[in-house]
Amino acid sequence: MAIDPGAVNTPSANPLTRLRIAMAAAIVLLLAAYTGAVLEGKIPADRKIDTSHLALLALGAVSVLIVCYPRMFSRVQSFEVAGVKASFESLLAAQARQQTELDLIRFVLPLLLPEMERKHLLNLSSSATKGYKGNTAVRGELRRLRSMGLIRMQPEKSIHDIKDNLEADLSLFVGLTPLGQRWVERIEEFERTQARES
Repeated sequence: MAIDPGAVNTPSANPLTRLRIAMAAAIVLLLAAYTGAVLEGKIPADRKIDTSHLALLALGAVSVLIVCYPRMFSRVQSFEVAGVKASFESLLAAQARQQTELDLIRFVLPLLLPEMERKHLLNLSSSATKGYKGNTAVRGELRRLRSMGLIRMQPEKSIHDIKDNLEADLSLFVGLTPLGQRWVERIEEFERTQARES
């Protein structure tokens, strides 16, 4: 008995293909029902088709294509939406670059900025600066942050003014520089990543 090679992998013989077709049909039916409800007035006027609905329809169409023809998108190199063009390669490169930066921060941050110095920067950024007690360690940490260009002195103030056991508002003596604010953003990003990974 001869077997027809073309009959082995027909869509009807492949359960995965049938599942994809069913999913695509479900997406199409949902989009059609939604669009019909909007057009028939079953959805209030303030919710009728606008740019966001058109974007939803486009997303639905792309979803159908992805479900039905997943291999087609392995060849797509770039896409353009509303005049904004992006390529998958550039997005992947940017993501890899960001991951590299985060990895670098993970290893270098504790060496460059010990925990207490990071805390000073975060406190300055979030205005949690009341109740600082002056001592040699705090003055040394602040001098180091100032020498790195991360903080600046307030007018007519000096780090020496934060005397031993003086309880003070740190923001009256120092403030973040733009570079310091960028470091705060990196530290917060790093801490969010650490929290997600733990």
